[in-house]
Amino acid sequence: MKRVGCKILEGVAYGAAQGAVDHIVTNYMNGVCDAIQQTITSDLDVIFQTHQLNEVVSEAYKTLGEEQASLLMNHVTRECFEGQSILQTMYSWCKRIYGAVSRGIGEAMRKIGKADSAKSIQTVLLVLKSLQIVSLIEGVMTEIVKVKVSAKEFLNKATKIIQEAIDEKTSSTTTTCISAPTNVKILCERSAQQWKELLIQTSNQAIANQIVAPLLSFGANQLISLAGNAIKKKYRSMKEEKYQKQFDSLKKEFDDKTKNEQMSANEYEEELQAYHDNLMKLLAKTRSPKMFANILRENVPMDMICAQACTFVLHKYMSEMNITNDGKKFTGIHITVQGQDGSSHEYSSASNPSHSITIQLDGNHFVIGGQDNGNIDTSKNNCLYQALVSKYPGLKEAFADGAAFRHHLSNYIETDKYMSYTISQGWHKFSITKSSYGGAIKEEKFNQENIYNKILENTEEAKEKLIKKYGHLPGRVREKFQNCVEAIKKIVQEEGQSDDAIQRINKITENFSTYLTKEASGDHHRDLREDFKKLMTDFGIRVGQNLTTEYTQNLQNFLEKAQHADLPRSSFVAMHPADRVDFTQDDIKLEKLVGKGMKISENPDIIASVIHGELNKTLSEDDRRYNTVAVGIHKKTLYIAMNQIEQQGNNQIYGISDERCGQIRDILMAKNLLSGREEIIFITTNATPRNQAECRGPHAEMQILKYWKDNEILQDNQNINSNKPSRIGASKPACLCCSTAMISDNILHKIYAKANTNPVNWKDTKMVNVRVQHRLRIRNFNV
Repeated sequence: MKRVGCKILEGVAYGAAQGAVDHIVTNYMNGVCDAIQQTITSDLDVIFQTHQLNEVVSEAYKTLGEEQASLLMNHVTRECFEGQSILQTMYSWCKRIYGAVSRGIGEAMRKIGKADSAKSIQTVLLVLKSLQIVSLIEGVMTEIVKVKVSAKEFLNKATKIIQEAIDEKTSSTTTTCISAPTNVKILCERSAQQWKELLIQTSNQAIANQIVAPLLSFGANQLISLAGNAIKKKYRSMKEEKYQKQFDSLKKEFDDKTKNEQMSANEYEEELQAYHDNLMKLLAKTRSPKMFANILRENVPMDMICAQACTFVLHKYMSEMNITNDGKKFTGIHITVQGQDGSSHEYSSASNPSHSITIQLDGNHFVIGGQDNGNIDTSKNNCLYQALVSKYPGLKEAFADGAAFRHHLSNYIETDKYMSYTISQGWHKFSITKSSYGGAIKEEKFNQENIYNKILENTEEAKEKLIKKYGHLPGRVREKFQNCVEAIKKIVQEEGQSDDAIQRINKITENFSTYLTKEASGDHHRDLREDFKKLMTDFGIRVGQNLTTEYTQNLQNFLEKAQHADLPRSSFVAMHPADRVDFTQDDIKLEKLVGKGMKISENPDIIASVIHGELNKTLSEDDRRYNTVAVGIHKKTLYIAMNQIEQQGNNQIYGISDERCGQIRDILMAKNLLSGREEIIFITTNATPRNQAECRGPHAEMQILKYWKDNEILQDNQNINSNKPSRIGASKPACLCCSTAMISDNILHKIYAKANTNPVNWKDTKMVNVRVQHRLRIRNFNV
C-alpha cells in the first residue's frame, strides 16, 4: 500500500506539473507565436499598400485591356506567389526566427533554473509575458526585417514581369485600339488582395510548421524540465520526511519494548536484530546524509561508505598524533577491505599514503587478516574500530572506544561535502542492497554450464506454455520438437565447442522448420507454426552462441567487470552511466561522465541514457529500467532504436510517435550531443508489437545491428581499431547475448557490471526485421 501511495503521489505531482505546463503553453507560449505572426502579417500588409506594384497593375489594365491583363496577372500569380520558391524562402527565414526565439527562451530558462525553484514558474510567466513583445527578443526583429526584404523581392519580381509586358505592348508597331475597363481600380485591388492573401497564407504555413509547432514543443520541454526538477526536489524531500517518520517510529518502538525489565537477553537480541534489519533497509533508501548518520549512531553494521569515510577521519587524527610506520612520516592511510568471495575494496586518504591496512570481511564483520577474532567485541557492531586499533593501538588515544569512534565517523559523514554528495546520489545503495556489506558477486550468473541449463529450462517452460495455448497440437509435432531438443543436447554433450557442432544444430532447427511447414500447413495453423518455429530457432541460436569461443571469453569479461565494480575507486568505470546518475534530472554535467579526450557526442551510452531519461521521466526507478534505448554511431549518422512501453489509461503504447522523434532531436541538439552528425535515423520493427514480450524481445541493440546488416553498413572485415569505428551503446548495460553478437561483428561497445548474462526474451538479428520509422536531418534542421 505504501508503494501504491507513493506512486499515486508521484503521478499527481507530475500531473500537476503537466497541467501547469499546458497552462503556460496555452496562455503564454502561444502568445509569443501569435505576436510573431501578427508582426509579420502587419508588415506584409504595409508592403502591399506602399509598393509600386499597385501602380504598375493599374497601368497594365489600361494598356493591355481587361482580358490580356487578367491573363498576365494569372501568369504573375503562378510565377511569383505560388510554387516552392516563395515557400522555401519563407521556411528559411522562419527557421531563423525560431532559432532566435528558442535561444532567447533557452537562455532565460537556464538563468531561472539557477534561482529558487519555488519561484521558478512565476518567473517563467513574467519572462514569457515580456517575450510577447517581439522587439524584446534579441535577434528576432532582425530576422523579421529580412522577411520583409524577401517579400519585397517577390513584389519587385512581379512588378518587373508586368512592366516588361507593358513595355512590349507600347513598343509594338501594331496600333490596336485598346479600351480600358471602367473598373480598373476594382480589378487592381482584386489582384493585389489575391497576392497578399497568398503571401500571408504561405507565411502562415511557414510560421505554423517552422515556428509555432517546434517552438511549442521546445517550450514545453524546457518547462517540463524546469518544473520537473522542482517537483523532484520536493518529492525527494517528501520521501525523506517519510523515512524520518519511519526512523522515529522504529526507534520509539524499539526503546519502548526494551524498557521492559522482564525482557530476557535472548529476547533483547532478537528485538535488536529486527531493529537493525529494518534500519539497514532504511539506510539503503535514504539519500539524506543526516538520516544516514542518525542510523549509524544506532549501532547498525558499518558498510563500505563507513570504511571510505574512515580513511579521512583516521588521516586527521593519525596526522595530529604523528603515528609512524617503520619510521615513515605519516602522509596518508590506505585501507583494503577483502570479502570472502574474493572481492576487494580500496580506499586512500591521500595520493601517496605512507600507512596501509588490510581488513577482511568475515561473516559481515571486519577483522585484521590472519588474526584471531575471538577477542573482538562485535556485540555493538564496532568490529571496524576493533580491527583498526588492533593494527594501530595508538588510535585509542583519539577514540577511547567503539562508541567514540562511531560518533566521530557519523559526524564526518553528516557534514563532509564529498560524503554528502555520495549519499545524495544513492551510490551507497549498491553495496547495502547486496545484503553483504562487502558486496558479494553471484558466481552462478557467470557459470557457462548454469547458463546453458537455464536456457534448457526456459525453453521447456516456453514449450509448455505453447502446448497449453494450442490445445489441438498434434502429438507427433510435440514429439518431433522434443526429439530435436534432445538431439541438440546430445551434440553439446559429445562435441562441445566447435564450428561443426554449431552447423549441425543449425541444420536441426532448419529441418524442424521445414517439417512444421508441411505438418501444420494452412492458415488455421499459422500462429502455431510461427510460434514453434521461433522457439526452436531461438533455442538453437542461443545454444550455438553458448558454444562459441567469443561467448566464453566474453562471459569472463562480464565476470571481471562485475568484480571490478566491487572496487569503489574503480566502480565508476565499471558501472554504466545510468547506474551512477539519474538521467531524468536536467542539471547533469554530462562532460564529467566521460574520460579526458572523449567527446560526449561520441558516447552512445550517454546519448541513449539522455533519451531514455527524457522518455521515462514519470516512471519509478525500477519501472524505467524495463524500457531501453539504444544508439548507434556510424560516420555522420546517429541511429536510435528502443524497447519503449508507455501506459495511457488502460492501454499500453509501444514505441514513440514521429512528433516525439522530433522532440528527441531538439533535446539532443540542445545538449550538444549531435556534434559531427548530419542525420538521425529512428529504427523500429516491421511488425507492430502485440504485447510486452514482442516489444522487448528484439533488443534495441539488435535492431540497429540488423539495420546495418540489411543496408550493408556493416562490413565483414570492419576494423574495430580504426579512427571512427561503428559503435553501439544503450541506456543500460548490454546483455551477454547482445554483447557477444556485437563482438562477432566487430562493433565497438562497452561492457558494464549489473548486466544480464542470461536474458529470457532475446532475438538474434536473423529473427529480427526492421524498418526506418523516421529520418531527420540535423545540420540544416530540415525534416
